[in-house]
Amino acid sequence: MDFDVIVIGSGFGGAITSCRLAEKGKKVLVLERGKKWDRTTYPRELEDEWIWSHADPEHYHGWTDLRRFKGMAVIAGAGVGGGSLIYANVSAVPPESVFASGWPPEITFAGLQSYYATVADILDIHEVPQNQWSPRVHLMKEAADKLGQSQRFGPAKLAVSFDNDLVYDFDTEPDLKNSKRFINKHGVEQGTCAHLGECDIGCRADAKNTLDKNYLHIAEKNGTEIRPLHLVTKIEAIASGYRVYHKEFKNGGSIPSSTTAERVILGARDPRRRFDGFHGTPAAMQGHSPHAAKSESFLRETLEQQRRFSHACDVFASHALARSRNNHRRGDRLPRCQRQREDLLDSRRRHPQRDEQIFWSFAQPRTKTTK
Repeated sequence: MDFDVIVIGSGFGGAITSCRLAEKGKKVLVLERGKKWDRTTYPRELEDEWIWSHADPEHYHGWTDLRRFKGMAVIAGAGVGGGSLIYANVSAVPPESVFASGWPPEITFAGLQSYYATVADILDIHEVPQNQWSPRVHLMKEAADKLGQSQRFGPAKLAVSFDNDLVYDFDTEPDLKNSKRFINKHGVEQGTCAHLGECDIGCRADAKNTLDKNYLHIAEKNGTEIRPLHLVTKIEAIASGYRVYHKEFKNGGSIPSSTTAERVILGARDPRRRFDGFHGTPAAMQGHSPHAAKSESFLRETLEQQRRFSHACDVFASHALARSRNNHRRGDRLPRCQRQREDLLDSRRRHPQRDEQIFWSFAQPRTKTTK
């Protein structure tokens, strides 16, 4: 076998699993469909790589996987770190009442406390320093006090690094120069929050404590190999394990290959099977196959993430994508984002059987197709 374990997906479920397995001495491979992003490559202009396309991932393997459903639009992160790249950093411990129903009796609020503490420590959870509260936050606190609901007001717990000495002036434009570089507790260089308001589109200050700065970094330090731009296409049971088929996106094309392992852990979504990391990973661990990992520690910590972060996909409205409604030609060349839209809509017309999802908030209304 090439590896002891192959983990598919590098979001919250996949990152924790690969980290803990590697710490136990397992030879681990993480396959991630998206790129390895950093503060110099985050998309900002309309021509940048915003979109992940299931119809044409060889050419469009960008920052976000946008899906439109009835009454909801969802954007999933595509990259090393998964949803941690685009979520709003909130890390809230649920109230004990949440566990009153819907959970196995073995999973209790009290039993998860040590795991909440572990995740809070590794993600380095903080509150926004009071001297950096925005005027809106002060208004909310004032309103809560006047309503007699002060106990219901409180700053959110965030996976963000702050400079407690920063005195922020909300009458001035946010400035990246207010961010201070430092080495975090895991040995990764980051920056402190400069209140740029870019949490959901890639933090240029490096203040977000995304998974590549903690769990995945720990996994790599313990020998885990992470392969970006590797999309899994098939899992096949073989003697003593599994063969995972995947294709690597490179130079506008794809390179098919396969890798073997004794165990495979599914920590990513398959949109055609309505599968996601947090609901799927525990299932795979508990009994997906005789070779599935069954460590109670892994299971509990992944279940904890399910409650802590709600879902591997995080919902937000990207103003940059919305602006695409009013795109204009620049010279003789359409902006990349507009070209992606036209290509995908053309693909939907040519391949109606693929019309399981609509990837664009500005796409035309979905029509029912006859199969």
